[in-house]
Amino acid sequence: EQIRRRGVSAGRFDSSELATPSVVPFDALRIIRIPGDGNCFFYAVCDQLQGTPLETDAASLRHELTSRVVQIMPELIEQGFVLPENADFIVDSSFSEGTYVPDEVVPLLSRCFNVDLVIYQENGTVLQYCMSPLQPPIAIVRILLRHEHYESLRFANPIPVSEPIVDAEEPRLTQQSAGHFGARPAQERPERIIRPEAPAHNCGPMDRACDQCGALLWCSETRNFCCAKGKVKLPSRTVPQVLADLYLGRHRLSAEFLTNIRSYNSALHLTSLGAKLRLVPGWCPSFIISGQLHHNTAPLFAEDSAEPHGWQVYFNDRELESRQSLSQKVKPELLELLQTLLHECNGYVRSLRAVAHRISQDPELGDARIVIHPDRRPSGEHIRRYNLPTANEVGILIVEDNENTPASRDVVIQLRGGGSQRISETHRSYDPLEYVLLFPNGEDGWHPELLMSNGKKLTPMKYYASEIMVRAGQFSVLHYGRRLFQQYLVDMCAKIEAERLLYLRTHQQDLRSETYSGLR
Repeated sequence: EQIRRRGVSAGRFDSSELATPSVVPFDALRIIRIPGDGNCFFYAVCDQLQGTPLETDAASLRHELTSRVVQIMPELIEQGFVLPENADFIVDSSFSEGTYVPDEVVPLLSRCFNVDLVIYQENGTVLQYCMSPLQPPIAIVRILLRHEHYESLRFANPIPVSEPIVDAEEPRLTQQSAGHFGARPAQERPERIIRPEAPAHNCGPMDRACDQCGALLWCSETRNFCCAKGKVKLPSRTVPQVLADLYLGRHRLSAEFLTNIRSYNSALHLTSLGAKLRLVPGWCPSFIISGQLHHNTAPLFAEDSAEPHGWQVYFNDRELESRQSLSQKVKPELLELLQTLLHECNGYVRSLRAVAHRISQDPELGDARIVIHPDRRPSGEHIRRYNLPTANEVGILIVEDNENTPASRDVVIQLRGGGSQRISETHRSYDPLEYVLLFPNGEDGWHPELLMSNGKKLTPMKYYASEIMVRAGQFSVLHYGRRLFQQYLVDMCAKIEAERLLYLRTHQQDLRSETYSGLR
């Protein structure tokens, strides 16, 4: 009864002594090797969670488990489960990637995620059995601990379809769901679905490096995939140290930042995302859209009766309060930190604030518009240069005659009124205006004027294929962006398809022409 109530037990047992379906004879299991890089516990658990509602990756599991442990730490100290003087060390060690998980945190997996955790020893006995507070459990985790290293355990023989290994529920997304982890009250759970063991798919190690750009490749990928054999050369992007610490789990607010990263980006972005989102069953994080995806801009200043959004918030006297009202998931402390960072390093924010200040000082500019040109670069610079926004990138335009009419791809910002404007997918600011936490410095995205080293046009597919590659020794925030990275990938795929459709629309004469050679 105490085990069931606390969800935690420790000791050494023979598997036959524990009358529970979660504990099976050790000789019925086979060992799945896990790399020993300090994250072995989380890798082993993630291997066990494949095909269950809790399926995730090791980094996400580490941050989510640690954040939940932080929430219940006062209770753990009160119960004597954790000594007060050890609390800070436990939290710091749990947050740090590549650091072995503290022994106090391991059994809390069952309590935090409602799983049965069974830890075997090499001699086949059960070292630790942690029962889920919620029965039946959402998943069963069986792992092996030997020489302070964790391995995953699976059934040695294939399990017949009629004999499940996990008695799991099919989850539904509800407004009460927090993130993609956790359990719901029993009355909200639908009927259970019995799932057989899902076979694992192994792509092999990513151990081949391109000799042109350094991208790490799987065995089936070629150098043409990452950089077109050296023809595509993108500069490495830098981020402020504070933001890098948030992404890498070195900051005390990292778990909050990574869990709700899309909410923080939505509170800070300079444009608004237009798309019809689809919610699908399952706890695996996803970003799915229906129909067309686009970015919209708003007038520079919000109407007196309207709630500011997008870049309007940057020119609001109550900037922080306005951002908090846009999302209930954000913490004021972290939001203020990110807001200050963008004020210091983002070229678009600095330029727009400077223009807004000039307009406020000069009444004659009351009918002006602000223009962000799609392809402006400093004179004399090469067309393949990827520029940060500078002072001459954002300018004031007073429309007086047809000669001053903005081009179709210009981003034209009305001062007040006039409604929203859609940003062209081919505009260089399309990416940095929306994804301020992925491109905090405001670096250009893809635009049609970019060329490869052989002088041919750089297509968006080749650009983004190179952009998202993993390269040894290079830190890219994209790969740590979690759900924001998913949104970015969907957005850029939509851009690639839009450009292909645009080509078909504008080259009908070429596509419909026939070859007349050999005909009389």
